[in-house]
Amino acid sequence: MKGIIRPVSTGILFLVILFSVTLDAGVFDDGWKKLDPFLRNELKTEGFRDTYFKQHPAEDIESLAPAAFEETYHVVIAGDEEQLDNLPVHINTRHRGFVTARVTVDELREISMIDGIDYIEKGGHFQLYLDRSIPDIRINDVHSGLNIASPLKGKDVILGFIDTGIDFFHPDFRDADDPSRSRIISIWDWSLSPEGEEDHPENFNYGVEYRRANLEADLELGERTNVRTIDDNGHGTHIAGIAGGNGTQGLGRYTGVAPDAEYVVVRFDQLTTARVIDGMNYIFSIAEELGRPAVVNLSFGTHGGSHDGTSTMEQAVDQHAEWAGRAVTIAAGNSGNEQIHTAKTVARNQTESFSMTVDDYEPDVENTIIHQLWYEGTANAELEIQTPGGELVSTTTGTDRIEQTGDGLVEIIAPVIANAKGARLFAVFIEDFNDIPPSPGEWEFRFTPLTGERESKFNNWLAFSTMEDISMSPNTARRYTVSMPGTAHGGITVGAYTTKTTWTDRFGQGWQVRGTEGAIAPFSSGGPTRDGRLKPEIAAPGYVITSANSRDAQVPDFFTDAVDGYAIFGGTSMAAPHIMGVIALLFEQNPNLRTDQIIDILEHSGREDIRTGSIPNMTWGYGKIDAEFFAAASFRYVDAPEEFRLYQNYPNPFNPTTTIEFIISTESSVELIVYDVLGRKVDVLVDDILEPRHYIVNFDASNLSSGMYYYRLRVEGFNETRSMLHLK
Repeated sequence: MKGIIRPVSTGILFLVILFSVTLDAGVFDDGWKKLDPFLRNELKTEGFRDTYFKQHPAEDIESLAPAAFEETYHVVIAGDEEQLDNLPVHINTRHRGFVTARVTVDELREISMIDGIDYIEKGGHFQLYLDRSIPDIRINDVHSGLNIASPLKGKDVILGFIDTGIDFFHPDFRDADDPSRSRIISIWDWSLSPEGEEDHPENFNYGVEYRRANLEADLELGERTNVRTIDDNGHGTHIAGIAGGNGTQGLGRYTGVAPDAEYVVVRFDQLTTARVIDGMNYIFSIAEELGRPAVVNLSFGTHGGSHDGTSTMEQAVDQHAEWAGRAVTIAAGNSGNEQIHTAKTVARNQTESFSMTVDDYEPDVENTIIHQLWYEGTANAELEIQTPGGELVSTTTGTDRIEQTGDGLVEIIAPVIANAKGARLFAVFIEDFNDIPPSPGEWEFRFTPLTGERESKFNNWLAFSTMEDISMSPNTARRYTVSMPGTAHGGITVGAYTTKTTWTDRFGQGWQVRGTEGAIAPFSSGGPTRDGRLKPEIAAPGYVITSANSRDAQVPDFFTDAVDGYAIFGGTSMAAPHIMGVIALLFEQNPNLRTDQIIDILEHSGREDIRTGSIPNMTWGYGKIDAEFFAAASFRYVDAPEEFRLYQNYPNPFNPTTTIEFIISTESSVELIVYDVLGRKVDVLVDDILEPRHYIVNFDASNLSSGMYYYRLRVEGFNETRSMLHLK
């Protein structure tokens, strides 16, 4: 199923040198050293490096620059707040410690030379990653109001997408009672330049924005006249249907998770770190303008980064997560069955090696392989690469190396600048040049720490490749394959499991894929992050998912559904919007929830079964989503509780685990104890001083016999006991 979603890259890179050369970092000025590896590689490719960044007087820059150089770059600029406030360019988005901007190469050069500007980042090489899925997560019960205070469908909540667009003509995205009214508040299409009366969104200097009135004018006409945006891929329309489609086209058969929510959509043409940050800010700014809570979904990711929460894109996610009524759901990635990662601990002055095997392939005009090796515990290190033909290319920290070999062109970028946690990087680009593509066979990488601590650890990711059959040995299998920004602290990262393996296409032909219902999807990426944190947090359906299909997308017939207007897709891309929709239901009845509170509920609401094994773990996080319990818990989740409360456990009866919720209204010494029918103490769940808030704890009765048990909450001035039934 993963093959349905074609990789989207930010462009393939061409090199313009004709001989082997070592690039000493000292040849280039401080401005060059502030650029991230992707930006260095692209500037070199375009021929800008030598013109703009060699050490020469600043007054010579203008005369050296060819007049035809009008290339612009979307970048993140990090540094001192005072300097960021006075940059000589239009700022699109502001965050603590960094901003985004669209800059020319002249402006890039000028900014890079400013004291107080620390780092300029482009990033790149992102990839895109309802029927049975809806009842499996118990959304039908939430829609009907079963076991919760009132029905929830996402009313007055905004679903925000940065994706391939949306088919705004699809009936599932219109008002169910008035099909002339769109549920889409706005669409910002990055691929377009303004024409006629079109314009950029306020505060941004690229793309075209269409508001609801524009969309409804075309709905009334029945054809695209005022609005030029389309979704010719189908990915964005599909995930929008999962999160909030109202099922109108299929007479309710494929209703999404939050069918009363409204949409803000960002359509991308290319993805860079700066643009993703801009897209999130655009969506949340509209939500703030309307006074509504919002969830943003990112069903894409990259392995081009440190995977430890320090990138500016991850920081942007974290900063949004601090706000009440904001959340970001992120696809874990589709690398769970790919051998893309290796990790080792190495003694100082010792060498550890790993290999990359490239299977035979048909060379294209553009062939690229990108590795990122992150290391810590050492100040300086050496990386040596041996090609399949036996040629060696090596460099040390602080020295960039480019060499044309008989097996392809090899570039190693080794910046001295460490990330916020002290890690350093070797970025490796292997590309075709002079009609010499990267050779099939075994490529050996040898890493040697030269200074620093007694032992160093490195993690290497195959970050991007235009060839499909590449593997690393040794490898960590599913572990460490969650992609960025899914490694952000404040993002809610989602893995995928299987709820269906068969479907019938629009011609009545039945199809089946390999898989086990209830099991983790084979492609679903797993944790931990490079710094050892649990990811993903939760798992949702993501294999053989039926949802809205864009009329402008070319979907193979066998991936269409028997019901017109729907298609079959698969990937963690499809799992993440399930959780997005569930969070929208929470925001409907508690718009002031924060991300840390949502994660707190997730920790105790995931379902454990024979497929998940003991949770939490690095494949399933806290288990399979249970939307009914999730919604019920959030009804009682308040920032300033006014009274002590103890709730009935859920589920009840139970086997073997159940969840107990309680509220503490003032800082207190708290006991939560389980007793059997004879009054004997069975388990002490809580014995601590707790701050005022809502709490959820799990009780595991695996080692206890069936029967009635009692649980008692005791605090000063409050004492309550409830019963629960354990049935094996």
